[in-house]
Amino acid sequence: MFIDANKLIETSSGAGSEDVRTVSKSESWLFFWLGNVSLLVFNIAINAIDIYAIITNDKNIGNDLNRAYNIPSSIAALILCFVTIRNHKRSFIISITSLLIIVSVMAASMIIKMPAKIVYYISVVSIGLSGVFSAIILSSSFALATQFAPESSTSVSSGNGLCGVLAAALRITTKAVFSSESSLKYSSFCYFILTAIIILATLIYFIKKVNQPSISSKFIFPAETVDIKSFLRSLKGTFKHISLLWIGCVLDFMITLTIFPGYVCAGPEGALKSWNPVCITTFFCIFDWLGRWLPSKFLWPSLNLTIFPILLRLLFFPIEIISLQKVLNLGEPWFTLFMQIPFAITNGYFGTTVMIYASIHPKLTDEQKKTAGFMMSFAINFGIIIAMFLTYAMPIPKA
Repeated sequence: MFIDANKLIETSSGAGSEDVRTVSKSESWLFFWLGNVSLLVFNIAINAIDIYAIITNDKNIGNDLNRAYNIPSSIAALILCFVTIRNHKRSFIISITSLLIIVSVMAASMIIKMPAKIVYYISVVSIGLSGVFSAIILSSSFALATQFAPESSTSVSSGNGLCGVLAAALRITTKAVFSSESSLKYSSFCYFILTAIIILATLIYFIKKVNQPSISSKFIFPAETVDIKSFLRSLKGTFKHISLLWIGCVLDFMITLTIFPGYVCAGPEGALKSWNPVCITTFFCIFDWLGRWLPSKFLWPSLNLTIFPILLRLLFFPIEIISLQKVLNLGEPWFTLFMQIPFAITNGYFGTTVMIYASIHPKLTDEQKKTAGFMMSFAINFGIIIAMFLTYAMPIPKA
């Protein structure tokens, strides 16, 4: 049975008038672009696998980039479950500005002449730092979205999907314009500097929107004394209601990030040659965005059954291993390339569905919904950090 997402959102919010819908749409755009910038640097990094593979002469560099970003990001997300940010307006501005500086440094490292190893370490450290600030933006976005119209959570997730498409489009364009290997530094510089421009535009847009009184007031919380026992009881009560959604979220991202991008991008290049990792990440990003958009139209299955289709995603492990280890000749690299379609759609769709259900859970109070936003954001990162360890157990694809 499919659930009409729009009706469910309207029922949850009690919104029906045109004025309320107009305000909601304005808020949704704000959260859409926050969702986009929250994962933009990560997507820029994984779409730059071909760059770093040439710089380091290491086809398996995708796993290094994954770990460099996701381990500090996961730790930051866990801390945010227990630390209360009062002034989200300030924390967003600081975090987005930090991402702008980090990407600018990455762009400069591509054009300034220095040993390849130095470029690699600058990039890894930069990506790691970006993981911390990205976690602040992502976790806070999902938590604050519960204070606005319910579709705001969908907008954050849809923005998460857009950044992958943007990153893929930027990499394809810059790689096509500067196609020769000798032009790699120009291609890389343009790739990162265009990303910095997108982040700068997002910062300007955020500052403009957040200064509106109706929005600004919800980004700043008054100081209050926190009773630890009451807080822990609330945390326990919140988790009791969303536990299946939380576990489903962990599994969804664990499955995805164990396989993608490191394992699938290290497979045989075939006719695609150096374009293979670019094509794989592009396919994934496009269909992941599609998957994140679909829950705005319908939700399936019901709240308590969502974990079951996520468990079915475990089948992607044997399917990809059979092909990339050449247990059966399924026609690489084309099989893995087109396998990204169902793989990415299910990742985006079910990852977004569990976030929506948590943000509008009928048994949670408004305060608990905000807590659920942080807990679900940590679930994403917890699934990713498990995946980072599982990548060590994944075999190296056969050439």
